[in-house]
Amino acid sequence: MDIIGYIGCGLLHGSTWCQMIKTLRRKQVDDISLIYWLCVISGLILYLIYSIQIHVMVYIIANCFGLLSSFLYLTLYFVYKRRMIK
Repeated sequence: MDIIGYIGCGLLHGSTWCQMIKTLRRKQVDDISLIYWLCVISGLILYLIYSIQIHVMVYIIANCFGLLSSFLYLTLYFVYKRRMIK
């Protein structure tokens, strides 16, 4: 049953990579909502804390992967946003 959880989490958090690839190709973030990404990261942090408390490894791994992906995207966001300002 864990495999279903891993697949679902992989698909869910893999969508971040699709957005990241699109942003890398376009080299612009003017249509990206910073508030959305801050909400996603906040939710993932809270969900990770909850997952650790209930000791469910599939959620812990998935949320760590999601946080990593989201922080990488947020970094990309600020890099391209800074380039737009210059």
